[in-house]
Amino acid sequence: MLREYACTRRELSCIIGNLFAELDPPCAACASDADELTISGRTHTGAQAVLTVTEWGFLFDGDPSEIEEIRGKRCLRRGG
Repeated sequence: MLREYACTRRELSCIIGNLFAELDPPCAACASDADELTISGRTHTGAQAVLTVTEWGFLFDGDPSEIEEIRGKRCLRRGG
């Protein structure tokens, strides 16, 4: 399910770091003419997902509950 999310670059870095367990080679994204930063792979639940960075946040093609779970957790490093 493709969804749009607005966030800061700092939050996006946290989401990416906590979302993916394995990354796929970017071959499909390279074949496209679009000039986009796309990250695809398996999430920590084992599901396949694709995240595309945008100017205002990101597009996510995957289970939206995984993003909501990451956003709902407290940051262990900064305590917030």
